[in-house]
Amino acid sequence: VPQMLEIPVPESKEVATQALEYLVKDGPVSELLPNGFQAVLPAGTQVLGVNIKDDTAIADFSEEFKEYQAADEQKILQAITWTLTQFDNINKVKIRINGHDQEVMPVDGTPISGGVSREDGINIDSGSVTDLSDSVGVTLYFLAQSGENRYYVPVTKRVAKTEENDKVAAAVNGLIEGPSLQSGLFSDFPKEVEILDILKDSEGLL
Repeated sequence: VPQMLEIPVPESKEVATQALEYLVKDGPVSELLPNGFQAVLPAGTQVLGVNIKDDTAIADFSEEFKEYQAADEQKILQAITWTLTQFDNINKVKIRINGHDQEVMPVDGTPISGGVSREDGINIDSGSVTDLSDSVGVTLYFLAQSGENRYYVPVTKRVAKTEENDKVAAAVNGLIEGPSLQSGLFSDFPKEVEILDILKDSEGLL
């Protein structure tokens, strides 16, 4: 779940490095998060640096980075990727541990040698689509509730292609279809809603 935080950045440290440090459990972010939220990188992980080459950020972590459960691997990878790719000059992320490039993630073996980007998705939901070749991936925001607080959760969902292969129509259809029942999320769109038309002006605005 995205959280917007104001963090102090010492002159000796890059903002990308500082942002990753705030993903570490029991780190500086612990006192800033709402109830029910927690950081995802293993406690004790040190961010050794973030080097940016072309549009790729190479994040280097200490050995403690390996100390997570296999079930958390995608969450960790997605949190790192979406945190770093919020910066305009970063589109892709690669990972090192103690200076060594990683071909796969260290616990469950997710391939990462080519780098990871937002196109790989977040909180992935295959939806009701059975033919992946006849679908398109769109990232949608569904609602969740924790106590009295509501917040939006990004979900990359596979949605059947429209005749025009229009991602806008696919995204709206995905919102209408809603999240999977297992997710515990919900959509504001009633199931009876249908798209009648999608119009764009001369400037490309909907």
